[in-house]
Amino acid sequence: MTFLKEKIMFKKAILIFILAFTGAGFSFGQALYEPCGTTYDMQVEILERTRANKDILRTNPIMERSTVWVPLRFHLVAKNDGTGAVSEQKVYDQVCELNETYAVMDLQFYLKDFNYINNTTMYSDHEGTSFLMQSNRDNAAINIFVVQDAGGIPGQSETLGYFSPNFDWLVMRIDEIGRFKKTLSHEVGHFFSLAHPFLGWEVPNHFDPDDFPTNQVGVNSPQNTPNELQDGSNCDQAADLVCDTPPDYNFGFLWNTCNYTGGAMDPTGTVVDPMEVNIMSYFLDCEPADYTFTQDQSDLIITDLNTQARAYIRPNYTPTHAELTGIPDIISPAYDEAIPAYNVVQLEWTQVEGATHYFIEISRLSSFSTNFWRHKESVYGTSKTLYIDMEPDKNYYWRVRAVNEARTCATFSENGKFRTGTAVAVDQLTQVNDFKILPNPVSSNEDLQFRLNVSEGFEGQISLIDITGKVVRQLPQQFFAEGQNIYTLALNGEAPGVYFVNINSQKGKITRKVVITQ
Repeated sequence: MTFLKEKIMFKKAILIFILAFTGAGFSFGQALYEPCGTTYDMQVEILERTRANKDILRTNPIMERSTVWVPLRFHLVAKNDGTGAVSEQKVYDQVCELNETYAVMDLQFYLKDFNYINNTTMYSDHEGTSFLMQSNRDNAAINIFVVQDAGGIPGQSETLGYFSPNFDWLVMRIDEIGRFKKTLSHEVGHFFSLAHPFLGWEVPNHFDPDDFPTNQVGVNSPQNTPNELQDGSNCDQAADLVCDTPPDYNFGFLWNTCNYTGGAMDPTGTVVDPMEVNIMSYFLDCEPADYTFTQDQSDLIITDLNTQARAYIRPNYTPTHAELTGIPDIISPAYDEAIPAYNVVQLEWTQVEGATHYFIEISRLSSFSTNFWRHKESVYGTSKTLYIDMEPDKNYYWRVRAVNEARTCATFSENGKFRTGTAVAVDQLTQVNDFKILPNPVSSNEDLQFRLNVSEGFEGQISLIDITGKVVRQLPQQFFAEGQNIYTLALNGEAPGVYFVNINSQKGKITRKVVITQ
């Protein structure tokens, strides 16, 4: 038996052993049996577009171009109770990874708002919910449904993701979304008309030396597609039809390094040298940063994007895409600070240059696990008063991440922590959309400026209150008109410390914290 046969037989034995004792598939960055659920039949359909795009390229080669921006709509599918979905953090990391992968061809992606779907059936068995998925589909973006189970045969195989030519959407397993994950880059390749370079050798028909005693394959693959020759002379008719992707008979599926040395031969007896780092291949043990597309694959992707069938993802829109190099610093509540109430908390953090908004999370757990209660939302600005249901006298963690539509690589802030009080805050003054205090902190001999954006006029009064609840200073009762309102309160040597600014009215109350220094 050759070294190659011994290696693969040993690996199969190990995998069978693991399956016997775990009852589940083992993963080498992708699933054991079906890394990609874009089946052979689906890819035959995709090849019709590949041929059409090659015809376009013959007369209209890709020229120098500016960056093209493509919208993504992530559908975060959870159980009925809202738990279990992929975290937004991992989606941000995944978009960062996707943009780094596709930057070589001046193709970049940007995020539209997350679509949250709480449906246990779709979460665990999405294939029976295509009608519901269709009703959630965004007709102006690439649709990516992230579910617990993307398919496969229970107990035998796992599918980590696939592109459906029929529905024109992508489905991804939760655990394949994140930084250094290439499954989505692979499936987006299918979306843009690329097939596997080993087309016809999909699992379970991957190359096995036991089936080829001389290590030489025949003219056709197990699916009866022509096997590409090492010299590329039949590349226009074989496998993926892409002429700068070398032959690959799915060697990578059971090969555990990034250097194939198995010695398999093409139909002419020439030893095959596959491209291990091709994103559309199945070699799973290369360095994540090394995976790439060939020039012909890149040209086909751009050509497909510019076809009429893909006009719906070309909105002629340039998103905010300034690079984010900073991380927000948490200002308030301070770490371990006790807050008065358990149904309201005021969060504040520092600004990050280039951010259009901030994603905040609150959880009882410092891990912010999606399997338990957590509050999450996007905020425009650097502060937010949240009226949410928390438990009294409990510790909560929170964090914030700066983002814009296209740049999602920045990380979260360090965790903040506060402890809820036992009181219930009064009704929120919903007529105030935004309430800022400047400067904050403020010197005891400076003027405090209050800026309010009001959606509906109301009468009320602004008060400065110390930590004991005593009114220290107060402006006269006045009418707050719809739109922007600016008021000034002169300080007069108040003692340094934490104070609160209240706006009271018959419609409710709103509070902000201010720190007075010497």
